[in-house]
Amino acid sequence: MPMPVIILIVVLAVAAVCAAAFFAVRAYKHRKLAEQLDKRDDDQVHYAFVINPSKPQAEQRKQHIQEFCEAKHLTQVEYIGTQLDKDGRACALEALEHGADVVVAVGGDGTVRTVASALSGTGHALGIIPIGTGNLFARNMGIPVDDIDAALT
Repeated sequence: MPMPVIILIVVLAVAAVCAAAFFAVRAYKHRKLAEQLDKRDDDQVHYAFVINPSKPQAEQRKQHIQEFCEAKHLTQVEYIGTQLDKDGRACALEALEHGADVVVAVGGDGTVRTVASALSGTGHALGIIPIGTGNLFARNMGIPVDDIDAALT
């Protein structure tokens, strides 16, 4: 085998090992953070989840969120679905009218953007549970897009 081919194979192998190590460390850090946050018991506030039902996993995610909240003994939880004539902003404003302390956008970048626009300047916390394909904002913020329990925690 010629020397340039061997060098190319070695470089590709090293790159693959580095990429695997990077993703393994990232997954480990997310899991450790989730474990630390999981030990908290001071989250008894009113949560409102604004869900985009047009996402393929929306109903599955809603069920998962309900089970998670029940397991954490969170009692003040509501779910508000976006509609064609009621975007995330309108849903978030509705959640604030209902007394929500934390409004969680469950959807993609569009849902996050519209919910955030309603919360801007209010002093209320915004949570993000990414569903869909892109989720660029969640990725850039380090929110796990493939581990709903870590994102919920």
